[in-house]
Amino acid sequence: MEKILRLFFRTHATLINISFLLLLNAVMILVIIPEASQGVIMGTEQSELIDRFFFFTSADFYPVISGYGDTGRTNYVFMLLTADIVFSILYSVLLVFLAVVFYEKLNFTSLKKWIFFPLIFPVIEGLENVLLIFLLVSYPVKHPLLANFLGGSIMLKWCMLFSFLLVFFSGALLTFIKYVKKKAT
Repeated sequence: MEKILRLFFRTHATLINISFLLLLNAVMILVIIPEASQGVIMGTEQSELIDRFFFFTSADFYPVISGYGDTGRTNYVFMLLTADIVFSILYSVLLVFLAVVFYEKLNFTSLKKWIFFPLIFPVIEGLENVLLIFLLVSYPVKHPLLANFLGGSIMLKWCMLFSFLLVFFSGALLTFIKYVKKKAT
């Protein structure tokens, strides 16, 4: 299975595809997600969606979703089922393409074990969205244990993303330094 995935991503990780994915991610970040977020937070005191927080507890969670109102919560569910899922797939594929280019085409061997790691992000994002949708739809009934679990899973997602980026960029930097040293000698 790994060979099939590696072959698929190696053949599709072209400069054109990476540029296209960068453009799509930029459109999602700069236009679609903010526009969808406005449907949730418009007319409330909230300035951010709850799943964009780094961490929260149930004590933080319920006042925020209460502030969204019925319309905001309905819009949030719709956004989670559309834009949020598409975005998680787009940025995950982009990260895999970048890892494949750095590992396969530029021979950054330190990234070998991390190439497919971003493919777990849409799975985590999907599970997070299912739990968040359940909590939004079941409100005003409160499930503090699930809300706390959601806060922890969101923190885990952000930590995993940051750790991948840290490994990716530090591996790229170390390989580049080795390359420069090798050329200098």
